[in-house]
Amino acid sequence: MVITQTGIQRRHGPNGISIGIKLIGTEVGALDDDHIIGETGPNRDSSCKVTGGIRIAVAVFGSDALHDRFKKVPRRSLGGHNCLGIPLTRIAWQQCDDWLAGVVSYLQGNRDFVTEFLARRMPAVGYVAPEATFFAWMDCRELDLPGGPYEYFLEHAKVGLSDGVPFGEAGKGFARVNFATPRKLLEQILERMADSIEKNE
Repeated sequence: MVITQTGIQRRHGPNGISIGIKLIGTEVGALDDDHIIGETGPNRDSSCKVTGGIRIAVAVFGSDALHDRFKKVPRRSLGGHNCLGIPLTRIAWQQCDDWLAGVVSYLQGNRDFVTEFLARRMPAVGYVAPEATFFAWMDCRELDLPGGPYEYFLEHAKVGLSDGVPFGEAGKGFARVNFATPRKLLEQILERMADSIEKNE
C-alpha cells in the first residue's frame, strides 16, 4: 500500500493556518518511508493562487526505492506541465512571500472570527479551530436539525455548505464552511445560519 498525501505545505507562524504538513499518523498504522508520497505545487500551498491551470506538481518520495518504482510508470500516464509551469512555480515560491504573509494573516483573522462568532451566537455547535487549512468543521448534532445541517442551512439560511456525509460515516451531523472568503461575506453566512437556528428553537 502507498499513501499519497496531497497539499504538503509550509507552517506559517506560531498560530497555525499552515495548511501544514499533516502526514498520515497512526490512523493507518505504522508506515515506513517506502509507502508515502507527498504532493504539492504552487497553487496547493497558497504561495500564489494566480497559478491555477499551469498543470504542475512536485512529488516528494519517502524513499529512493519508492521513487524507482514511480519511474517505471509509463510517461504517457503522467501528463505534463505547460510552458509556463516551471517559471510561474519559481516566481510563486521565490517572490510571493509578502503576498502569502498577507493572505495567511487574513485567514487567521477569519478563523478567529469564526471561533468567536460560534461561541457567541451558536454555542450548541461543536467546533475546534483548525490548526491547518481554511475549512471550519461544525458539529451540528446537538441542534438536531431536520434533514441534517447541509439541507437545513441550504433551505432555511440559503447557505450552501459542504455536507459532512460524503466524508464518511463520522461526518454525519457535520457541515463545513470555507472561511477563505471576504470577511463581510463570511459574517453574512454565519449570521444567516445563526438566525435560522434561532427560528428553529
